[in-house]
Amino acid sequence: MTSKLLNVSLHVDENMAFGVSRDDNIPKPGDGELLIKTRFSGANPAEIKHATHLGIYPTRLGYDFFGKVLKAPPGSASKVGQTVAGYTPTSVGRPAGYGTYQSYLVRPENMVYSVPKNLPSDYTAYLTVVTITTADTLYKFYKFPLPSDLT
Repeated sequence: MTSKLLNVSLHVDENMAFGVSRDDNIPKPGDGELLIKTRFSGANPAEIKHATHLGIYPTRLGYDFFGKVLKAPPGSASKVGQTVAGYTPTSVGRPAGYGTYQSYLVRPENMVYSVPKNLPSDYTAYLTVVTITTADTLYKFYKFPLPSDLT
């Protein structure tokens, strides 16, 4: 007996109603993309606010994650079975497979990093968006010089 893969996801639909989907629509990776089994997703206020304040819907929710690579393109630096974390861009019309609040997601390889064994996996799922937000604040809002500009 074989079991069918089930993709459980959180989404906001075209009527801006938030909900849960359970289906067999496993995202298919495109060129340069990885298929990842999600273990943890970061929780950010943006998941709701981007729909309600910026009009980014319908979409599958979530921006950062921790998981395991299930498929990698030929010649990829990422390997099947490797643990990775990363983030996803936000935009109107973002591919459904990019949402991180789902069992399986796809991600461009250049938007993931290999997770060191000594970094707790549940914490890792939060690092990317928090780091990007901090960098935006320091370097764009406060106009701090980039570290590369200090040498």
